[in-house]
Amino acid sequence: MSTDDNIVKLPDRLERRAQKIDAAITRRGKADADWREATLELAVELAGARADHGKNDSSFGKWLDGRFGDNVLPPKERSILIRWGNDPDQTRIILEKTESRSIQGIDLTFVSSNKGPPAKPAPKREMAQTYALAVEATSGKLPTAPQIARDVSVSPCTATNVLRDIRSRRSEADGPVVFTKAQEAHVNAAITRRTRELEDSFSERIRKAAQELYDKNFPDFQEELNRAHRTEKYYRKLIDMHQPILTDAEFLLILACLHPDNSASNERRETAFRTFNAVKFRLTGKA
Repeated sequence: MSTDDNIVKLPDRLERRAQKIDAAITRRGKADADWREATLELAVELAGARADHGKNDSSFGKWLDGRFGDNVLPPKERSILIRWGNDPDQTRIILEKTESRSIQGIDLTFVSSNKGPPAKPAPKREMAQTYALAVEATSGKLPTAPQIARDVSVSPCTATNVLRDIRSRRSEADGPVVFTKAQEAHVNAAITRRTRELEDSFSERIRKAAQELYDKNFPDFQEELNRAHRTEKYYRKLIDMHQPILTDAEFLLILACLHPDNSASNERRETAFRTFNAVKFRLTGKA
């Protein structure tokens, strides 16, 4: 078995760019707060894809149309985004200063290397980048965003963007990422375990929220339910203790004798009289 059989190759560079473009387009449409970052990422990846096609404009156009179409990326916006992607620092500055969502409208204020000298990065952003690279040179790894924000006195957002820019410039130079089958299995197992933990946590939160809502809207429900159970038990006990005054036969005998058209014998009349008189106390409460 060759070494290549034990690794999983990710999509080539162009395919990875297409996936990132898809993701950026989706983010721009879903979250208004993420529009700037998604637009910047879209511009950078489009510029990179254009560079990957070299000087072959026709090949790039066919790839773009076949993968995304005019409705998603209109031709007029493509050229603007590609130009923006070639100057990401200036693009970020312009996007952070505008509330507009019109690519062509924003481009009227855009200054790139094709329209004049590019604007210099903001001093604090440049300081944060210099600091991050200096920490990496001495410790072997980049600092965290909170560490940059604290030591350089910049906002957490600026610190995060600095780290993202540094890593994005290196991602393509690292070459394709490969995993052994064992590593892939380990990652999949970790994802499955974490997914299960999140589902269990979500179910427990839903249960607690439902219980809190129930307790809030029906605070006395359990007490009322217990009271109803006690009442039912009491009346069932009374029913079970009840003894009928007359049997069916005795009742029918007395009823027949009381009927206006009765023809009962003297013996039946006498029996009915004794029976009825025997329950006088239970009927009247008097002897």
